[in-house]
Order: sequence, then structure tokens, then C-alpha cells
Amino acid sequence: MLSFHQLQVLCAVAEHGSFKGAADALALSQPAVSAAIRHLREYVGVDLFAREVHGAVLTEAGRAVHRYATDVLAATNALQREIQDISTGDRDHFRLAATLAYASYVLPTLVAQYHLSHPATRISVTSAPIPEVVESVRSSKADVGLFPLQRWQRESVRGLGIIALDIDELVVVESSIHPFSTGPRLAASELTALPFVNLTDSPDLIVLNRDLADDGIGELMPPVELASWAGVKDAVRAGVGLAVLPRSVAQRELQNGEFRVVSIEGYRHLNELGMICSPRRQGELASASFRDLWDFLASGIRQAIGSAPEGPL
Repeated sequence: MLSFHQLQVLCAVAEHGSFKGAADALALSQPAVSAAIRHLREYVGVDLFAREVHGAVLTEAGRAVHRYATDVLAATNALQREIQDISTGDRDHFRLAATLAYASYVLPTLVAQYHLSHPATRISVTSAPIPEVVESVRSSKADVGLFPLQRWQRESVRGLGIIALDIDELVVVESSIHPFSTGPRLAASELTALPFVNLTDSPDLIVLNRDLADDGIGELMPPVELASWAGVKDAVRAGVGLAVLPRSVAQRELQNGEFRVVSIEGYRHLNELGMICSPRRQGELASASFRDLWDFLASGIRQAIGSAPEGPL
């Protein structure tokens, strides 16, 4: 019967050119090396080495077996490394895709925290619109996807191991120093007379406009559009206008008092945040390394987002 040990011995003899050299390299006795090659010869039915002046040389059949043995040993070593990497998390590379708000304001802190306790693990974070996040996870270009989950999207992510994490409220914020609101609450109709700042191509203001239209209220003023959330927040801070954004994006400014939420009578928009897993990684949810990252992200995101605060509609 062909064995892994026999293939190792054959490769060692071919590399060192002698049975003695192979025995020294493998820490075996020379009779043990001879026995392994003899059993291998009996299995294939032809001589594998020819004895020449310069040592043992592979025959034509021996070269064929050697090519096979080299492939088997390489594949076995690769499998052993992969199993070790999966079990320990070392040297593994996990790719996370998320919409811009979560790639910018939620994942960086969590990735940094995870890296401190898993320094050999590589994690990449990219941002993209929801359809691209879903497609990158479905094609296994990304391992994990994070985005606001709408009802229609549940069908599009079927089979991607989706879990619902928590609620991230869509809020209207203004500068605490340069406020536009004049009381504790605004009527929805009052928003149409106020200036807004928006992230270029962000759907958040569109969502608010759509919700207002459902109530028979006209569209908001054309916003000042900026290329980054940081720019939007700088503009709000300077009193340029209000902004519609996920609460997680403005969490720090709300906590330190720079921003305040503008309460709108009869209006709240709650986004359920979802996390999905690529087909390639789903089988690894039972492994230590990926399960550890998956659980860490799920727990960390829930803590970072927090449930939407209680309050009247």
C-alpha cells in the first residue's frame, strides 16, 4: 500500500542522491530508508532508482512517481498550514465590506480592538453601496458584509447567513451652537424651509424626502453636497445646515454635546442593521478563528450602535 512516509523517503533520496543522505535528513536509519523504497518499488512494480557512480538516480518511472510525490507533499503541507491558520486565526486575511457610514464610524474601532488581541490576523475594510456589498459577499470577494437591512433586501441575501444586529436610527442633527430649530420639536412641514447638508450620493436625505412626500409634505431645500461624512459634520458644526444621517455616524458629537437631534413630530425612521457571511466562509463558522471574528463583530456592532432610544413618534 502506498504511504505518505514512502513518498517522503523517495523525495529525500532524489534530493540528496543517496540513501545515506536521505536517512540523515529524515533522522532515520539507512535500513529504514531502504525498506521504504523497497516497499514502494513493490507497489509500482518497477525500479525507481538506478545506482550509478555518483549515487542513486531516478529512473524514468521514478521521475513519474517523484512528480506525483512532490505534488502530494506540497498539497499536504498546504492543507496542514490552512488547517493551522483556520484553527488559530494566525496569518488569516478577513475582508469586510460595509456601507460608508459603518465602514467609517463603526468597523475601524472594532477592527483595531480585534487586531490588538489577534496581531497575526489581517483584516481589510472596504466601503460600497448596498448592492455592491451584497454582491462582493455573494462572490466571496468579501467575507462579511454590513449594511442597513430593508425588507426587500432579505430576499436578495438569502443563503448568506444573515443575522439582524440592532437598530440604527436615522436622525436629523444640527449644531448645538448654531441651531436652526426654535423649540424642542419641529413639525415635519417646517423642515422644508431649513437648509441641509448631505453626503454626495447618500440615500439618507432621499429617504427623508420620500417619507415626507408620503405625508403630503413638499421636498426639502436642495442640500449642500459634500464628499465625506467628516465634511458633512464639519459643515453642520459650522452652522451651514442640518444633516440626515445614521445616529452611529454622529454618536461622538451627540455625546459630547456638539450636535443635538432635531425631534420631528410624528416621524422616526429606524434602520435594522444586518450582517451577512460569504459562502466560502460559512463552513468556517464552526472553526475557531472565523467564528471568533464573527461573534466579536456581532457583539461589538450591537454595543456600538445600541438600540434606538425610547421616545414618542
